Amino acid sequence: MKRMDKLLEFAVRCARESGRIQRRRYEKNFEIHHKGEINLVTDVDFACQEQIIKLIQKNFPEDNIIRISVTQRAEGLTGSGK
Repeated sequence: MKRMDKLLEFAVRCARESGRIQRRRYEKNFEIHHKGEINLVTDVDFACQEQIIKLIQKNFPEDNIIRISVTQRAEGLTGSGK
């Protein structure tokens, strides 16, 4: 299998895994955090991100991951969303 085919297959798998997480949490309470002054992020977003990172580390252990650190997560606005 060509590397691009493998990467495409993997990207689809990551998207499906994230979709499963989102469907499990749909219409349930979640926490809302500030990623920036006007950008919001939820704990569901963090769960999806962490799952994708785990999949990358498992399937491509030789690759590095560059991501934006969201330090406001612990300090962010908390509340329930629906």
